[in-house]
Amino acid sequence: MKLEYRKIKDINLLIDGVIFQIQKGEPKGISKVWSYILKGIDHNNLFGKVAILDRGHCPEFKSIKNISWHSFSNDNGEERQEIASLMDREDFNVFISSYYTGASNHFNIALVHDFIPEVLGLNLNSKEWINKEIFLNSANAYFCISESTLKDLNNLYPERIWPNKSIVYNHASPLFRPISEGEVSSFLKKEGISAPYFVTIGNRMGYKNLFPFFKALGQISTKKKVSVVCVGGHQDLEYIFAKQIQNKGIKVFNKFYDDNELAILLNGATCLIYPSLYEGFGLPILEAFACRCPILLSNTASSCIEIAKDGGIYVEPRNISQISIKLSELIKNKQDEQILKKNQDRAKEFTLKLSMDQFYQGIKDNLNKISKYYQQRRLDNLNKKDK
Repeated sequence: MKLEYRKIKDINLLIDGVIFQIQKGEPKGISKVWSYILKGIDHNNLFGKVAILDRGHCPEFKSIKNISWHSFSNDNGEERQEIASLMDREDFNVFISSYYTGASNHFNIALVHDFIPEVLGLNLNSKEWINKEIFLNSANAYFCISESTLKDLNNLYPERIWPNKSIVYNHASPLFRPISEGEVSSFLKKEGISAPYFVTIGNRMGYKNLFPFFKALGQISTKKKVSVVCVGGHQDLEYIFAKQIQNKGIKVFNKFYDDNELAILLNGATCLIYPSLYEGFGLPILEAFACRCPILLSNTASSCIEIAKDGGIYVEPRNISQISIKLSELIKNKQDEQILKKNQDRAKEFTLKLSMDQFYQGIKDNLNKISKYYQQRRLDNLNKKDK
């Protein structure tokens, strides 16, 4: 989709595609978000020139140059100098990393996705989170993917004044849309899946909080044969989950599906189960909404509430009894069509155009700051020579 923007010729943008190396090119989480951003940049010719550091598994685009680059190994200090040298040689003036890298002595924009380790009390002494701290401290501007993430940025670091903050919302792929019953039925038959079935997406451990779901599912009483379709995550259902539904006649399908297949699954699903304790945005919410699929959410995950509003089926995230009741209700009764239509309309509010408008405006708002940054850098370099 091509949108109307006036090209900012003074901006030469270098993006580090490190997330594609880390997530091995699999279309999940942050790499999925970045693939959408890159498509938007590519289609709309926004800046003077754009390149991406390709450390492996990086997508290719017509107007974005892929620069072959070595794998990231957590040595952030040396990395930052190497990237800075490349920017000087190739005349790039803005750097954005897809995951916690940076460029020394250049204008860095941090696209901030979440504060999972900080909010959940994980060990912040690991190399990954130390790099994140450096990433945040050295940035000159901040793009947050939700109001909730922006609030976390302010609340977790109250002693700091974060400059130049903007919101750049995520959006779902247009592949997520209502699909005909015939196409859904044909796909389910091919896969051997029968309704009613619940869907989970991605990792199931930790803050994704799927243990209460499997525990509750094992406790419900129903004559219907229920299935669970686990899309992505570990290739085998973890024992801790499997044990909860053992001998209950519940069939589990554990397989990777691409976005088009996932959209078909969501169209036929009883509910998407997404009771995360924390998310930076919650892209599967929009994917489910666009497919008119009900979604079970935690009533404590602020970004999920921000995105889903009153369209989610909210539960206390560790309340097994409450979750069990909700699952039983979903199996017995379909969610109200008016709610599903309202949710579909909500998903339509988060578009490629909105994301690109916000990204473009965020860059535009920083034009003077970028210019002043390099003017000051030139002055500092001259002063050093004089000494």
